[in-house]
Amino acid sequence: MKQRFTTKELADMKLPGYPGTSQGWDKLVKLRGWEFMEEHGRGRGGLRREYTPPPDVMTLIEAYRRGDLPETPKHAVREPASKPHHKAPDGFVLVPRYDVEGSMGNGHVIHSEQIVDHLAFRAEWVRTELGTSSSSLVLISAVGDSMEPTLRAHDLLLIDRSVTSVKHDAIYAFAVDGELRIKRIQRLMDGTLIVKSDNANYGEERLPPDQSDSINIIGRVVWFGRRM
Repeated sequence: MKQRFTTKELADMKLPGYPGTSQGWDKLVKLRGWEFMEEHGRGRGGLRREYTPPPDVMTLIEAYRRGDLPETPKHAVREPASKPHHKAPDGFVLVPRYDVEGSMGNGHVIHSEQIVDHLAFRAEWVRTELGTSSSSLVLISAVGDSMEPTLRAHDLLLIDRSVTSVKHDAIYAFAVDGELRIKRIQRLMDGTLIVKSDNANYGEERLPPDQSDSINIIGRVVWFGRRM
């Protein structure tokens, strides 16, 4: 069974959550440092590059081969990364997806903030259900298991960056010492912040009022998407 693919072959599969053009895939594989082999072909210098996808992408490729790729959520339509300024379809707004992972465990250093793709969300859904502006929204991926069963590793998280402080008991993306984390945060009446996980195997952290400024709220998690 074929295990290496050109960026054109990857683009033609239209994998959900990934670029829809070979140019978008060129950027992604270079950014993530995918292994490749050069084969004889019609490309530059008579060679073409075939890349070895990581396990999560191979899972989607196998689903593509079976004809049962997971559907994109009904209020989200993928747009190719190579067209960040592409006009959104009528009634939709574009939201950038960053090559950034938010840890739900012990923290994951932000290694890049390059936009690798876009999703188009229904403008009415953003306005009425989220109550925010599309310009405040970004998408990142989740890693770790501390927020299970609410959130799982590899979930796609929609972050509302207009939320920069903790006012309600909710799930937030925040930075601590250069690490991006995803946790549930609760503010007590005296200003103490309780940072906790939905997974009972993880303990909670308490930040007294004089230490609450030590975390930088990136935004509030307002939606997530998940592969089946």
